Amino acid sequence: MKITKYFYKASKEKLIDRVQLLKNRTQPMTTQYIKMFKKDLQSIQLTGNVAVLYAGGAGVHNAEGRNYSGSFTSTQPIMEAGPVIRDLQAYMLHKYIGILVNKNNIIYANVNSNTCASSFYSIYEAEQLINRGIVDHAIIISEEKTSLNTMRIFHEHNIPLKIGEGFACIVLSKEGIGTTIRDTKWKYKYDKNPFMVSEEGYSKVYTECDMVKGHQTGTTQNDEAEKAAFGDKVFGYKKEIGHAQGASGLIELCILLDDNKVKGNILCAASGLGGFYGSCIVEK
Repeated sequence: MKITKYFYKASKEKLIDRVQLLKNRTQPMTTQYIKMFKKDLQSIQLTGNVAVLYAGGAGVHNAEGRNYSGSFTSTQPIMEAGPVIRDLQAYMLHKYIGILVNKNNIIYANVNSNTCASSFYSIYEAEQLINRGIVDHAIIISEEKTSLNTMRIFHEHNIPLKIGEGFACIVLSKEGIGTTIRDTKWKYKYDKNPFMVSEEGYSKVYTECDMVKGHQTGTTQNDEAEKAAFGDKVFGYKKEIGHAQGASGLIELCILLDDNKVKGNILCAASGLGGFYGSCIVEK
């Protein structure tokens, strides 16, 4: 596959407990990112059949939507509820397709909630769709805005992580001019601790490469597991931009494309809560 178009923005403003991008903390996330990238989205015009894939990250089931009344606080305020439909990832995907459908023959769409590895599942799914001849192009969109619950889950489990936010969109095409992306992998490794990541899990998605753009959360457990699986050639970007959850993989892939200090066949890898592991090779 070729990356024929991409655009993105990562968080930069470092607060005491997170890295912030969006100044408006109460307006819906998708509304803000569509306003930010509307011209870029409208400029996408592809020939042939197109898939649109929404990498949703951590998904909360509506059956368990409850009001929080505990004592945890953060720099992210609790937001007042609006119409329920605005909280649904399917609605968010629909909003983006509403912009893209005017210039593209969209025949396939999907949402995934494979936690922090979501972006890599979408890249894997795109390769399957293109290789099977179902579509000629796949547009992948992922976005993140920190919520109180995003902060709270890591606090409750004593995981020292600084959260970030951002947006990324890439177009993967069967043919075209752009960076090659190949050898996508998607694997699963169960552990009784849903937060656990392991050398065995990361080893499942290893492909021979020059360097590894790892998940690199900055936690001892994750970074040691990656080092055991990949060796000393691992680097990452979360130290500067924070951990943008399901959007992190796509955002960091875009940063890699613009990082002129990195050359060669780069393995990009990620893991997600529950035992998900994904990767791909980017040829630079």
